[in-house]
Amino acid sequence: VSLKCGLSVVTWILSPLLTCSAQPRQMMRRDEEVMNAESARGVLSGGGSGLVLYSIQTAARNLESIRAAVDTWAADLRPGQLQVIGMEEPKRPRFDDGITWQKSTCPDSHSGGACKDFTALAAAWDKGADWVVLLGSDNYAVARNIEAALAQRSSATAQVLGIKGCGDCQAGGLCGGGGQIFSRAALERMLSDGRENYMNESLAEAFRCGMWGDVSNCRVAFAHGVSVLDLPGLHGWHLNAQQLQDAVLSTYPLPLTFHYLTAAEIRKLHALIAQHGERYFRTATDSTKDSLVSWYQQRDEYVLEESQRRQSFKL
Repeated sequence: VSLKCGLSVVTWILSPLLTCSAQPRQMMRRDEEVMNAESARGVLSGGGSGLVLYSIQTAARNLESIRAAVDTWAADLRPGQLQVIGMEEPKRPRFDDGITWQKSTCPDSHSGGACKDFTALAAAWDKGADWVVLLGSDNYAVARNIEAALAQRSSATAQVLGIKGCGDCQAGGLCGGGGQIFSRAALERMLSDGRENYMNESLAEAFRCGMWGDVSNCRVAFAHGVSVLDLPGLHGWHLNAQQLQDAVLSTYPLPLTFHYLTAAEIRKLHALIAQHGERYFRTATDSTKDSLVSWYQQRDEYVLEESQRRQSFKL
């Protein structure tokens, strides 16, 4: 992508950063969060998910993980549903047509994360996507469950769905490890002044927040009146064997994404999920609400640990 913002990527890396604090947000009472999650399912009906674009931000060194994703969770996506930002289509091994590859000028490092995010979002806007799901090459996405969840929401509502809590953002913070999902209306607002101005704004916010792409996205979203909401079922944290089994078998929230996976672990998880079958959202019962409470407990622990990690992170 060509950055017409008066700052080259090299300048971006070398410029002094005005780092924002990564204090965890003040947590809402958990029973209130569970209630909000329950009520949201009934009032945000979208009547169909439309075009859901999955975007993996990566680097050429992660080719094995991209291959694993394409062979597993992304295998049943329709042509045009998957884009890969950060590398050209490899000559070997060959990949199926229908995947969009874009080698960006963004650095293949922490400093390039925000750049790859706004490159992906701008590409999704150009393609007319109803929803775009930002992922990394170490994520596993349960596409059917994601699209079932999005079908109960409206892409005409300006919203970012993810894991709230990371970084200094008035919308409540955003942790990108479990994925970030943007509605069409959110893209329209964030890019309302055009691609160039959007990239300039995202770049400026990235400077202020230590180049954390998720926090930059949160800040841009808030500036344009876009809501940032939790989406239970996204897992940005590492799960031990028992937690992974519980998450895969959960009926509410359904498993949507998993994080911190090697290529071999992606394939192993795919076999486990295939064994149990991909599920759709169902009406929650008292017993399944325990799983939702557990998700929020794990989310709170993750936000605290991630915030501490980011405070000690050095570029």
